[in-house]
Amino acid sequence: MLLLVFTAPASSSATTYLAQCSFGEGTEAPSAWSSGCLGGSANFDSLSWSGWGAEGAVGNGQARPNDCEPDCARGTIYSYPVRMVAKGLRPCVAEPGNSQYTSLETVINFPAGNPFGEAAGPHASTWRVDAANCTAEVPIFEQGVGVVLDRRPRYLEARRNIRPGSISGRDVWVIHKWLSFGGPRAVGKATYWWHTPDGSSFRHYRVRLVLDRLASCGSLHIYTRISGSFLRRRPPRMNRIVRKAPWRYEYC
Repeated sequence: MLLLVFTAPASSSATTYLAQCSFGEGTEAPSAWSSGCLGGSANFDSLSWSGWGAEGAVGNGQARPNDCEPDCARGTIYSYPVRMVAKGLRPCVAEPGNSQYTSLETVINFPAGNPFGEAAGPHASTWRVDAANCTAEVPIFEQGVGVVLDRRPRYLEARRNIRPGSISGRDVWVIHKWLSFGGPRAVGKATYWWHTPDGSSFRHYRVRLVLDRLASCGSLHIYTRISGSFLRRRPPRMNRIVRKAPWRYEYC
């Protein structure tokens, strides 16, 4: 059995998110925002928003540029007025009813003689801020014998042809890296540990792992299929891996 679950916010009202670090976890009407969450990133704080949740939400606050002299950890941080516009509103894939902004425009007003060599006046930038699953909620992987909580699972297991009193083998994936996760399709690099049908041993193979077929289950969202293609060697008479989750309503 294979079941990968996303928890969705238990809220009766719609929520609109803006991703932090241009790609990370989403927040609602944030009082601070960063393009990369590092000292040398474009960092802003003291933000207040109007029109949040509609196309073209406007925020005003302070830009905090760092001169990174002698390096960003020891640099001087300055404060200049900034105007921000959150745009590109679209629905959250894994959170029906909620939405996210995918673009952020910033306009910083630099004073004359600033240490960044910028001409006095407004300077505009545009940032892509798409987050795959809006809030990056914790997924739950359930294998029929317990539940493992993990944001991006490092280990997955599926049992094959389970029959009471029999040993029919199991499949284990150890994930080395998730290339994408949280949208309608998750992709990762993994090692596939194949348990022989007689239960005598494991053999391992490098694979490209895919989780897809996102389904709704009450307030939860689940991946109902796991598949993989072999990168080099492959088990005898096995071209690729496909495991489907026989999820039922009692899981909701």
